[in-house]
Amino acid sequence: MYDKKDIVPRTLDSSIIQDGIRSLGVLDNVSEVKDLCLVVGGTAVQSYLPEVKRRPTSDIDLSVVRPLNYSDFKTFFAPVIEHLQDFGYDTETKKMNSAFKIFYSNESKGSAVLEFSRRNANSFNRKRKSLERELEQGRRKIISNTHCIIAAPEDIVVPKLVRGVGTLERNPNLYSNIEQVFNADVNLLHALQYVIGDRAVATESGDQKRCEQSRLKADIYDVLSLADSSGFNALYLHQVIEEWDKMRNSSQERDFLFELVKIPFK
Repeated sequence: MYDKKDIVPRTLDSSIIQDGIRSLGVLDNVSEVKDLCLVVGGTAVQSYLPEVKRRPTSDIDLSVVRPLNYSDFKTFFAPVIEHLQDFGYDTETKKMNSAFKIFYSNESKGSAVLEFSRRNANSFNRKRKSLERELEQGRRKIISNTHCIIAAPEDIVVPKLVRGVGTLERNPNLYSNIEQVFNADVNLLHALQYVIGDRAVATESGDQKRCEQSRLKADIYDVLSLADSSGFNALYLHQVIEEWDKMRNSSQERDFLFELVKIPFK
């Protein structure tokens, strides 16, 4: 049995992550999900950054823009599993609260996980407009010789900031530490090394509160690095912001994060 906490975080430059990305190419032959899988999260962030600025992450996150139950998941994504097995990986699938996962590993390369969003018909329909907009705005990229749809930078950072507001609400003691790490003269490469070390210590501790705090700092790094490397479309960024109550409405937590990452208030 695999466990995410046992997986070593990696970047897009590692061969096991590249193999995972390549396995998604077989979905071009599965009409039910062809062009409906959007790479999101940390892997999407990495795709916009030069190698030296990429933050290692524990999984390859994908938003599947259609309703998906476990039976459909096992049917539609069976070719991905077969591809990984053909290239020497052991695989295991898991149904989690919000995602379906494919763990894959071999002795020489280690372990990694593909994580697919899990939404039933009602859940999907509630978010359908936003999900389809995100897919439409996604960037078509070639990664590891595989055509992928990558979430737009604006659609990556806003959910991270939403999560950050919640983390600050629960952890008001974090402000001073965040200001020290991400000060006005922050060197992103130095911040990256801090975040990598901080995430490793938090994961090793197994303390959920510590992990949540560490994740916020990793998210802030992701936002700042995206702003530096790719920038944001201001109009589209504010369109996305308007869809989230925690972003649309002023609060101490939101305003602190907006000022930190230099998103102008509206």
